[in-house]
Amino acid sequence: MDNADALATSGLMAAFITQGFGFLYGQLDEILQRHRDGRLSEPIAVPADQAPGILDALTTPLIVRPDVVQHRLSELQELNERLAHHRGHELDPGDPRLRAEVAELISVLEAVFGQRFTAGLDDRLTGGLHVVQEADDVYGSVTALWAGHVGREADGTVEQKIGTVHSGGEAVAARLDSLG
Repeated sequence: MDNADALATSGLMAAFITQGFGFLYGQLDEILQRHRDGRLSEPIAVPADQAPGILDALTTPLIVRPDVVQHRLSELQELNERLAHHRGHELDPGDPRLRAEVAELISVLEAVFGQRFTAGLDDRLTGGLHVVQEADDVYGSVTALWAGHVGREADGTVEQKIGTVHSGGEAVAARLDSLG
């Protein structure tokens, strides 16, 4: 089960749908507009009252990761098309299709902005973690996550973006001593 699937089934999805859909969809719309205008590098200012309960966990202004937008552009556009028909209509938090779409939207936005929108509000990664490591140049050894034993039920993600690994260098996303 991936993060979007787990979030879609969480008990707090109803709050995201009723309180946060406009904000979340608005961010998607803003990202696509900035992509069209060539303004992805500009921070997105978000008024604190725009998304109660969601922004409590966010660092603002929101900084778009242009490389993620480029990599996931078709996914962002397709998601925008699927969600457009919900805008301006009463939303049913019990609709499983809508729940899955909003969970997917949250997951994509978290990747684009490099931060969790749902920190402290859902149980997607209970006992898990999210690691992001970025380096322009690696001369020695870097490891984003080094863990002893990782249980079968563990859940987490590692994102690693490395510019250049120089001669003798090593970049490892995850090193696990034992799994299972």
